[in-house]
Amino acid sequence: MWKKIAAGAAEGETWKALAAGAAEGWRGLLPKTASATTKLVPDSSPKSATPTAALNLVADAVAAWRRWLRSPSASPTASCRDDRSLDIWYTAKEFVKKYPVVLFAQPTDTHSQFHRWVYQEWFKPTVRSLLKCVSDHHASNLEFQEITTENVKIFCNADAPQFIPRIKIYCETRKATYEGRKQNFVQTGELITELIKSSVDNPTEVLDLLSEDIKDKLSMLKNPDLSHDADPRQCGVYILVNHPSMLRREMQSPFYLACYDLLMSVDKRIANRAFRKLPYKNWQSRALQHPLLKDHLINRRSSYGRDKYHQARYHRNVASHKTSWKSKYKAEEVDEIIHHHFPMILTRLMKVLSKMKLLIRLTLHNFFG
Repeated sequence: MWKKIAAGAAEGETWKALAAGAAEGWRGLLPKTASATTKLVPDSSPKSATPTAALNLVADAVAAWRRWLRSPSASPTASCRDDRSLDIWYTAKEFVKKYPVVLFAQPTDTHSQFHRWVYQEWFKPTVRSLLKCVSDHHASNLEFQEITTENVKIFCNADAPQFIPRIKIYCETRKATYEGRKQNFVQTGELITELIKSSVDNPTEVLDLLSEDIKDKLSMLKNPDLSHDADPRQCGVYILVNHPSMLRREMQSPFYLACYDLLMSVDKRIANRAFRKLPYKNWQSRALQHPLLKDHLINRRSSYGRDKYHQARYHRNVASHKTSWKSKYKAEEVDEIIHHHFPMILTRLMKVLSKMKLLIRLTLHNFFG
């Protein structure tokens, strides 16, 4: 590409010759329309040019090309193949219509009252990468001008052994302000909601029956906590970026056990104060609604009271002993059953640890991979 640009500069003594060389150099990267090309090549130019002026034209062309690439109008209305990889890139709405971001989960032997819409497993790291991108820009004192479905693209190779879509934001940035940072997270929450709605036929019903932890995260994004602390794990953004709703299913039990083990290592009064904050006052009634959870509650060697300390211990035992030689449930099925009956356990526990300044003893972000 650069050889063609240089050739354009060498061949002519006018701006037009250089512009032609530059346009030829970018051919294939630009849209094949006259209107797009004229944004890079000036309509009028002087009859002669100095080397400095020539370099300035090239710099202007590069800047214009970058602006075009970042602009929402550059987003495709249909999927396009990325010539530099095997990925195909899509507009956000187009992609989620082809690959829905949520599914209606009905775990084995689970009563219909616990059936919920949950994230597809592939969407969890995708959402987290989006939030982390926003957070990383803020950490560099930059904010996005506006985050919408129109300026977000999703890259994916559906034929790859692993289905790993990548999401990217294409819009201008500017120096960050408190309100701008806050607005970016609000916009990200609206974007996630829009992707959920665009991927289903009955968006109102789906939003009503979303899993509690997903609702909690979307609610947090409406009014994000941007509080600061000397340790980033104590900042409000840390929970937004590492919210348990984005944990892969197989990592939920290890996540809980790490939190539980930490609380068992501190003063008993502190641990009990944390356990009292766990959700579900009638937690045993929920456990009795499923044969596996009921078996853990009444047929195993452990006995449980009704208080929250026993609830915490119960969850620890179920997470630690998910399978047995006579069980018909696979480990991943047990994780799903636990999540549907107690969807807010992990989220509440993480928030409690944050308020008690105990998150600094853990590296919970490592559970997201």
